Amino acid sequence: MREKSSLRTMVAPSLLVLVIAAGCGDGGAGHITRASLLAELQRNPGVPFALPRTLPSGYRLTAAETTAKDMENGGRVTVRQAYFDADEKAGGGSLVEVCMEEPAKPDQCGPGKGDGSAVHHLNGVDIVLTLHSGAAQDSNAWRHATFTTNLSEVTWLD
Repeated sequence: MREKSSLRTMVAPSLLVLVIAAGCGDGGAGHITRASLLAELQRNPGVPFALPRTLPSGYRLTAAETTAKDMENGGRVTVRQAYFDADEKAGGGSLVEVCMEEPAKPDQCGPGKGDGSAVHHLNGVDIVLTLHSGAAQDSNAWRHATFTTNLSEVTWLD
């Protein structure tokens, strides 16, 4: 049985869950870079980050984290998450959660929630989108975004 604490740490018999990066190695300054994500992947191998090649207008990446490791399989990461916020000035204050899981360990992300939520399958990664937005154009942009696991193809990432 999984339990969740206020520190966002969950523990299950064969699953260790921990938050790795709110700033992905930049001292918590909040700016996540391609280099910090690549360093996280090197430190904690497993399911890759899958991000949109082109970021929907008005959004910014606010957090990226490793949230689950399979301790029975050498501590391999089985779930990662990325969070995107829309700038309130750009018309929303919307939140998008992108959860990446290994298809061999399905349902760790749970079903996408909210209008316009979607599940994508890409290069051995299941991507579950949870959209917290009242704007139909935001939901449409995220549902139809092209995702990649090759971070060099992510045009908006520094």
